[in-house]
This record gives sequence, C-alpha cells and structure tokens, in this order.
Amino acid sequence: MLNERPRSARVRTNEEIRGEPMPRRVVWAVALVFCLVAWASFASRDFGRHPDEVFQVDMVSHTLETGSLLPDWYRYPSVTFWLSLVSLAPKAIAVGFDRAQLLEHVHGPEFLLDGRALFLVIAYVVLFWVAKLAWTATRSSAATLLAAVLLGASFELHYHSRWMVSDAINSQWVALGTLFACLYLASGRRAHFLGAALVAGVATGTKYPGGLVLVPLGFAVLLRHPRGLGRTALLCTGALALVVAAFLVTTPGAVLEWSSFHRDVVREMRHYSERGHGPYSIEPGLEHVTRILAYFAFSALSFQPVIAACAFAAALIGVVWLARRDPRLALVVGSLPIVYLLYFSTQRVMLVRNLQMLLPFLAVFAACGVHALTLAFAKPAARVVVWALVLVGLGWNVAWLARSDLSIVRRGSIDRPAEIESFVRAAAKPVFLGKRVLAELGPERADALRAEGKLATSPALADQVLVYVFDIRLTDRATAERFVANRRGTYGLLPSGPWEVNWDFYPSWSGEDRPLVLAADYYRSLTTKP
Repeated sequence: MLNERPRSARVRTNEEIRGEPMPRRVVWAVALVFCLVAWASFASRDFGRHPDEVFQVDMVSHTLETGSLLPDWYRYPSVTFWLSLVSLAPKAIAVGFDRAQLLEHVHGPEFLLDGRALFLVIAYVVLFWVAKLAWTATRSSAATLLAAVLLGASFELHYHSRWMVSDAINSQWVALGTLFACLYLASGRRAHFLGAALVAGVATGTKYPGGLVLVPLGFAVLLRHPRGLGRTALLCTGALALVVAAFLVTTPGAVLEWSSFHRDVVREMRHYSERGHGPYSIEPGLEHVTRILAYFAFSALSFQPVIAACAFAAALIGVVWLARRDPRLALVVGSLPIVYLLYFSTQRVMLVRNLQMLLPFLAVFAACGVHALTLAFAKPAARVVVWALVLVGLGWNVAWLARSDLSIVRRGSIDRPAEIESFVRAAAKPVFLGKRVLAELGPERADALRAEGKLATSPALADQVLVYVFDIRLTDRATAERFVANRRGTYGLLPSGPWEVNWDFYPSWSGEDRPLVLAADYYRSLTTKP
C-alpha cells in the first residue's frame, strides 16, 4: 500500500493524452483564422476562368438538359458534381426550377462564383482537422494554432481553394480521414474506425487518389491490434468494403454508367502515366521526386522561398521529433505522404494541384518542429527568438495574401502604361518589349525610354523581356513543350499582377491576359519575336 502511486499522480498513457479535447480558446482562434481566410478567398473568387471548371458547367448542363443525375463524365469522380448541383439550388428555388433560366445561369459567371464560394468554404474546413492533428501530436496550444495559421496563410492552398475543382476540397477529406485514423489508434472506438473508412470513400469519390487515406487507417488497425491477425484482417476487409460503399454512393455512375466510367478512368490513367501534359510533362522517378520536394521546400507554405524553406526545415525536425516521441502516431500520420509521394513520382505529369492534399501534413509537421525547437531551448529568451521569427514569417505570408487578393479585386483599375514605364526604368539593363506591350506603353513614353537607353531593340540585346503571354507564338509542338513549368523564378509579373495563381507552376494559365517578365534567353528559346 505504501508503494502504490496515488490515483491523481498516475502516469497517463499516450492514448489518454491524445483523447483530451482542444482548449476552447484554441478552437475559437482556429475558427477566427477560418473566417478570415475564407472571407479573403470569397472576396477574390471573381478571378476569371479556370480551364477545368468547364467540366462542372458541362455536367450540370447535362443534368438540366436530360433530367439525369448521372453526369456521364468520370475523369474525376462525382463529389464535385453533387456540390455543383448544391451550389445551383438557391438559384433554382429563386426561379421556380425553370429549366431555361437555370441553363442560362449555369453558362453565366454567377454560377461559377456561387460554386467557388461553396468549394472554398469546404476546402478551408481543413484548418480544423489540421489543428486537431497538431494538438494530438504536441498537446501545445501554440503549436496547434500555428499549424492552422501556417496552412491558412499558404498562398498555394489559398489560390487552389478558389477553384471549383476537386483538389483543395479533397485535402480536407484526406486530413479528416487521417485524423480519424489517429483517433482510432488512441481509442479503438468503432465510431472512429467507421469515420475513417467512410471519409476515405468520400475522398475517393472526390478525387481517385484520395482513396490512399485508407493507408493511415490500415496502419492504425495493425498497431492497435498487433497480435490479433484474424481481427486485423476482418477490420481491414470491413474498411475496404465501407470505402467502396461510400465511393459508390458518391459516384453511382461507376456501376450505372460503367462504360463511360471505364473509358474516362482509363483515359485519365494513360494521361498521367503515358502521355504527359505539355509543359507539365516530366520524367518519372528521381526527376519527379526532386521537383516535388523542391515545391514543398521552396513554395508550398510561402510564396517567399526563404520562409518556405524554413517551414520545410521545421517540418523535417517535426518528423524526427514526433517519431522519437510517439513512433506509432508518427507512422499513422506520416504513412500517407510517403505512399502518395512514391505513387505520384511514377507519373509523367506534374501539376501541383495534385500535391495540395499533402499540404496539411506539411503544416502539422512544421508546427511540431517549431514546438520541438522551443522545447530544446532552456532559456526563455531563445524561445522568444524562435517565436519572433515565426511571427515575422507568418506576417509576411499574410501580407502577401492580402496583396495577391487585392490585385484580383483591383485589376480593372490598373494604370498599365505607367506600370510598364516604372518597370523599365527600374531595370538594371535595357528591356525588350513585345509588340502589344510597346503599343500599350505609347509612343511618347517609348521614345523617352529609348532616348535614355532603357529599351532594347532585340531580345538578343536584353536580359529581360516583357511580353503578353498570348502574344508568344510557339512555333511547333516541340517548342510548346519546352514552355517550362514547375521551376521557381521562371516567370515574373508586374507588381499589379493580378496574382490569382503562381505562374511558375501554371504557365499555361488561361486567365486574364497580362504581361509576363521572362529571361531573354528563355524567351528566344521559345518563339520568334512577336
């Protein structure tokens, strides 16, 4: 009796610790971050057109014209189709479900704006799942809030969230499914198991690779029941059945329109594994892995490469720290990013929209890394320095988001001639201007700049070229495929942008035409003089 540990002093297990809810003040703080970034994304959602949004228009139009709730298009599964229909509901009620008026609405700009509003709200729910994952890993209120703010202030997630496509909304399904897997690891509760499996099915119904969120659940089952092989096999079989069921509920056309489903899925698989995709084509294997890691290291969590690199370094520290502190939890959380990275590196297409589902994990591990650094420093002053640097980085990210969003909202009031003149005057060496840029500048300004030796008469005499992207005449298919994507610093914009996308990763962007800043030698490799 004398050696018995008092009940209040009993050492708690990791499972008991992970079961504690987040402090209410942290939940409210994350809710505030959610409201701010969702509002900013909502205010800047009128950015023009995204090329893949036409698929949502076509599917909804098909339903209105035929009365069928099967879209007859399955290059992506059908969750986005259902969400597009939901976004149409207010208009349908307002016009009394008049088919002609609804068809006119679907082909107009308001349908896209309504759909984007719904999609971005769903996408940013990921902030809550990321916060819970960080809380599960660290039990630190500061690290929990940091994970949410890091992800919320990411320019990459921000502009992807505005698109009426599947990538950003799938990120939150994947994060939620991983969270359920972690909770099942801790509790063994049936509700957490069912939640993980069903969410995996919905993720598959949002974008096919989302089904890989079943991997964390599989590891959670194996770790939870290391000796019950029969039970483990039964649970894994049950999880797979639930995934298939949830997928078929969200994408019933996989059965009811099998021929169309099979045709489109095979086409998409060949697209990624065999055919490539213009400037986004890449050699599978080492080159693809390197490019993916470069994206995560220098772009994913900040448009400023130094800040992004620091966040990535913190994430690496966080992985090591969590693996040492709780290897089982680290395996469940880290399994999907590893499997997804290995899977996607075998493809011949690199579109960073496909990498958005890994950003939540990067934010969680970065928050763990910052938490680990603060624990490593005994002196409070050192911890203050760490958090001061973190706040500076976050402040820059928030300022950049504000600038990029304002560039979209204010794009109609740009004084382009004055901006072109200012850019040319600030350049260290003469700049070559494309025909339309030169015409927009105006003869009076152009003559003055020539007299000052600021304008080059040929790309061969310049270091930089300022040209409207749609004026670049690509001479043949081979030249078009040399149009570089996925390399930082290849393309620049004038300060006003608009910055609705990171052009280095989307050089074929079909949005509003604007001048691009290119290196003169790269420009010469692409095309003849416009």
